[in-house]
Amino acid sequence: MKGFWRGLVKLLSPVLGGLFLCAALIGYLTPDALTAATTDSAFLNGNFPLSLHYEENTVTAAASDKQTPSLKAQLLLLGFFPVKEVNVTISDHQQVYVGGNAFGLRLYTDGLVVSSISSIQTEKGIADPAADAGLEQGDILLSVNGETLCTNEQLADIVTGQADTPLHFRVKRGERIFSADITPVYDTQTKSSKLGLHVRDSIAGIGTMTFIDPDSHRFAG
Repeated sequence: MKGFWRGLVKLLSPVLGGLFLCAALIGYLTPDALTAATTDSAFLNGNFPLSLHYEENTVTAAASDKQTPSLKAQLLLLGFFPVKEVNVTISDHQQVYVGGNAFGLRLYTDGLVVSSISSIQTEKGIADPAADAGLEQGDILLSVNGETLCTNEQLADIVTGQADTPLHFRVKRGERIFSADITPVYDTQTKSSKLGLHVRDSIAGIGTMTFIDPDSHRFAG
């Protein structure tokens, strides 16, 4: 009989040791305050094998409390092994409409964003008008010769035929706004005037509608 109990202890010791180790680790990693949608003792959604067991007196007090209650509950491992006591805030159930439809999105910038700086082949060799003027990738061109910039086509029309004619730009870099004079040069490869930079006036993308909140009309994608 002693051999049976001795064998049982040897068998259960690693299991109990593992439970204590897991409980200690979970207790360390789990926050002391949680949010739940119900006061029913149950396994946490997406967190099996963890569950909450509410103290009966706190649930009774919460039922008579008109404000959002904060309850005491035992965080359990496998439904029976205590980990630690936590504070649980009960939130209202939120219902949303599930989506799944694709949608397109285009965001327009305030000015033209410099996406890259490039060199230009001229009759006299390689020229870098934008770089020579101190422009960098990420700068925002706000205006040229006093005209507010809105589209790529607008800037292209202004530069056309303006080779060797300085253009006065207002540029934004971070929180700083400064002036820069850029002189377009004639590109012998494209047969047109160029500034030596590439710009974009918008950012486009495709997303998927995941849900819509019928109360606030907010959506996520």
